Amino acid sequence: MEAKTRIKTHSKPTAWGIGLIALDLILDGGDPKPRLSAGGTCGNVMAILSRLGWNAVPVARLASGGVSNLVMGDLQRWNVDTSRLQLRPTARVPIIVQRIRKDANGIPFHSFSFSCPNCGKRLPSFQAVRTDSILEMTSQRERRPKIVFIDRVSRSSISLAEAATKRGAIIYFEPSAVSQKRLFDELMQLAHIVKYSQDRLFDFGELDWRPQMLLEVRTLGRGGLRFRTTLDSSQKRWRNLEAIQPLRVKDTAGCGDWLSGGLINSLCRDGLGALKECTFDQVLGALAFGQGLAAWNCGFVGARGGMYSVPEADFARLVRRLQVGKPIMCTTEDDSVSVTGYEGLICDVCQPSDGGHDQTVSRIGSLQQRLS
Repeated sequence: MEAKTRIKTHSKPTAWGIGLIALDLILDGGDPKPRLSAGGTCGNVMAILSRLGWNAVPVARLASGGVSNLVMGDLQRWNVDTSRLQLRPTARVPIIVQRIRKDANGIPFHSFSFSCPNCGKRLPSFQAVRTDSILEMTSQRERRPKIVFIDRVSRSSISLAEAATKRGAIIYFEPSAVSQKRLFDELMQLAHIVKYSQDRLFDFGELDWRPQMLLEVRTLGRGGLRFRTTLDSSQKRWRNLEAIQPLRVKDTAGCGDWLSGGLINSLCRDGLGALKECTFDQVLGALAFGQGLAAWNCGFVGARGGMYSVPEADFARLVRRLQVGKPIMCTTEDDSVSVTGYEGLICDVCQPSDGGHDQTVSRIGSLQQRLS
C-alpha cells in the first residue's frame, strides 16, 4: 500500500501554520553539551513540511533579539518562509527545556519544563498573535494555502482558519488541550482533520464529530493510533493502527509532529477537493507513512533530530523507501547546534555580569552562523 507522497512538484503547495513556535533547549543526560533548535509543535510541523517540499509559512509574533534570531535562523536553514514570524505587537519567544533520561531498563524518556534549568525562573511562554494582525495579513495578496495547521486555540487562529476556508483550504487542528471551550468549539466547527494525543485530551473524553470533519486521529504512544473517517464512504467507525517499531530509540520527542507532517504531505498536497476524493487505502497509507517518519526520527536526539543527520538527497530516498513499506536505517551524523554557557542566552537572571553581555551577543552571532 503506497501513500501519495511526493517530494518534488512543479508548484510547491503552501501551508500556513499558527500556534506554538519556540526555541528548544535539549538536555541529554548522555551529552554534556545542550542542543538548541527551533521547536514547538507548529514550528516543527512547518519545518518538516518544508523538508517535504512545501512552501511553509508559520505565523507568529516573535520579538527581535538573540533567541528570535536563533529560531528564525534554524527555520530558514530548512527553507521555511519566515516573513510572517514577527507580526506586531511582538512578544518574547517561548523557550522549552527538554530533558532526556533513561528508566531502570535503559529506555530513554523525555520530560518538558518551562523554567530555567540553572536558576528556576519561569521562561517565556506562548502568546497568541493579535487578531487585527491576522486580519491585516489576510487582506494582503498571500499565496493561496492548501492547508492551515493550528495547534493552539485563540481568536486569531480562528480568524486565520476562517480566511483560509474562504480560499478553499484544509483546516488541520491539533489541540494540545481543551482550553477556552467556546473558541475550541469554533475551531472544531471549521476543522477537516483533527489529530490529538490521548494523553493530552484523556480527561475530556471523546470529541463530537462535526459535519465538515473528514478524519480524526487519536495517537496512543507506543500503542499506535486510532482513527475514524468519512472518506471513501467510511462510516466513522474507530479503527486501530499499530505503531511501527523503531530500529533505534534515542528520543521519542516529536513523533506526533512527524506523523502530522507525513499525513499532511500525503493527503493534502492537492487541496480540499482532492482530499475528499481520497480512498480508504490512501488514508491508511498516509498514516503509515507518518508513523514511519516518526519511528525513524526516534533514532535521533531532538524533535527533528533526523533532519540534521540526513542530507536532502538521502532524505528523499528515505521517503521513497517508506512509501513502499521498506525499513530505513538511522545514520550517526549530527549537524545540530550544541552550546555551552547557554544560561545567558535564554534567561535574564542568568545573564553574565560585567562584559558578559558582549560575550552573549558574540555567542549568539556564532550560533546564527552555524544555523544558517
